[in-house]
Amino acid sequence: MKIKLLILIAVSQLLLIGCGNNANTGPKKIEGFHLYESAEFSIQAPNDWDVLTPVNFKSDMPKNAVLAFRNNLKNAKFTANVVIVKNSLTEKILSADYAKALHERVKNSLSSYKELAAEKRNLLIGAQDTESLFTDAKGRTSEDSDIRRYMQISAVKEKTAYVVTGAMSAAEDQAIVDKITTAIGSFEVK
Repeated sequence: MKIKLLILIAVSQLLLIGCGNNANTGPKKIEGFHLYESAEFSIQAPNDWDVLTPVNFKSDMPKNAVLAFRNNLKNAKFTANVVIVKNSLTEKILSADYAKALHERVKNSLSSYKELAAEKRNLLIGAQDTESLFTDAKGRTSEDSDIRRYMQISAVKEKTAYVVTGAMSAAEDQAIVDKITTAIGSFEVK
């Protein structure tokens, strides 16, 4: 009887250990990055970049920005950065539909627009893989401004949209481009 009980306990422990291996342990650690986490989202920021919250923002930051990080190597013309904005919506909309509409708006607002990529991507929203659209484009915010490169992804949860935009000079060093790409790709909504 004792042997059967011991076997039953051992088997149940093995089953529990097997179940534990499949559990989501949260965002994975990315070398050279650190996790920034709020009650609403998480994102990996490059270790050597400055993290800014609304108390640190300057007047040129969008009013709906909730987080920004920027390259600590400042450029006289433009410093590479990533900004997360939060928009309240009047009705629910799928993340993919919101992303497509945002993509069209960016296309129409930048002059000298050149699309480098527009790819369907999944990101975690409320622990569910959800389709969105990652865009990568070059353009000018005005006719007399320099061409810049913009990468963007968005996520919608309930009636709240989050837009993550990476901005850099058009001729930015590939290492900086890679950091922005990694950061945007790590974005998750809780």
